[in-house]
Amino acid sequence: MSAWVDGAAVPVTGATVTLAAPRAGVSQVALRVEHEPGYYAGAAFTNPVAFTCEEGVIALGDWRDHALESYSGAVEYRKRVQVPAASLGGKALLHLGRVRATATLRVNGTAAGIRLAAPYTFDISDLLRAGENSIEVTVHNTLANHYRIGYPTNFVYDGHTVSGLFGPVTLRFLREVRLRLEPLPGCR
Repeated sequence: MSAWVDGAAVPVTGATVTLAAPRAGVSQVALRVEHEPGYYAGAAFTNPVAFTCEEGVIALGDWRDHALESYSGAVEYRKRVQVPAASLGGKALLHLGRVRATATLRVNGTAAGIRLAAPYTFDISDLLRAGENSIEVTVHNTLANHYRIGYPTNFVYDGHTVSGLFGPVTLRFLREVRLRLEPLPGCR
């Protein structure tokens, strides 16, 4: 077997292709299998082709734009944010914007909730601290992506395979404001 990643030949050890370093963005992998006599088409592979991927970075948006069009599972998004002490004391709301399909939130390692549908807004007032804070959002999609590619079916409709965290993600700090209303002079 021979293999290429983005047009450059890569070594194959046994039946394994190992990349020397993490790669940024989407890569195209090509395999060339030299058949043994009598083993053609699907018989060339005795097991399914499997990929083991390491942690990587993708931008907000549709997972299909990052070569994950057949992926059904979860993607974790992480961000560290600095919160000034003056911002604390009121309500803090994290809004994820548009999400497809389910979002789970952890703030500083503590579970903050799960949202199955819009609005994807979380009250994280009690979880934030002055200084650096860790925000972790895990998005799970449905099996539609896997079924569309792996098991062609008429029951996955247009739009069902859209997956990911689209945003915009915003953190808003709200403070209680008390108003004292007084009648204007001359008004009853």
